[in-house]
Amino acid sequence: MGNSSTALINLTVAISLFVGALTLYAILFIHVGQTVELTNTVRVEQDRNIHTTLVLPEDYRVSGAEILHSIYLISDLGIDIQVDTELFPHNLDIDSTDVSKINVFGFYKPVYERDGKGQLMKVTYIPS
Repeated sequence: MGNSSTALINLTVAISLFVGALTLYAILFIHVGQTVELTNTVRVEQDRNIHTTLVLPEDYRVSGAEILHSIYLISDLGIDIQVDTELFPHNLDIDSTDVSKINVFGFYKPVYERDGKGQLMKVTYIPS
């Protein structure tokens, strides 16, 4: 084989590899664009009120000190808190509220009440 036929074969192989790489790049570019678009659509349509959480153990209890802290932050939480029979509404004035009935060294079992949309409305703490 002559020098010109070897050069022609090398040029043909190089052009074939270039066209193959360009085709692969175009396919990957299209698929990455579709993936980004799908991810953006899922992110926009995502409900921000639903959060996945770990499952709480059945014997989950909180201390009275944690309840007092929750009552102190009740206006930020925006939920009603009931401890045994005493109800603390979410719009209470914390400075004029008597929380002396809560045993800070005791433990309480929480019961969560949610509305139809899954929003937390009230937490009831039962002494345990």
